[in-house]
Amino acid sequence: MREYRKPIKRLIREYAAWASEAEPGQALGELEAPFTARRNGQISASELSDRIHTVHQGPARELWGMHRYAALAERKHHE
Repeated sequence: MREYRKPIKRLIREYAAWASEAEPGQALGELEAPFTARRNGQISASELSDRIHTVHQGPARELWGMHRYAALAERKHHE
């Protein structure tokens, strides 16, 4: 990994922390409408469960892997 000056490293960490919070929020936002539809009786509990599963297996899993890899790489860099 390229060596950066301390202020740049700090900014990278800040942006990474922001992204690790914002990106899952966007993925979870996809579930807002299905939860509302369930509360209003427009979809069944099993349909809501299927939609949760789809987000969990797709975007959520991809984000988890991406952020986990970045955290491991950062930790290894400091060893």
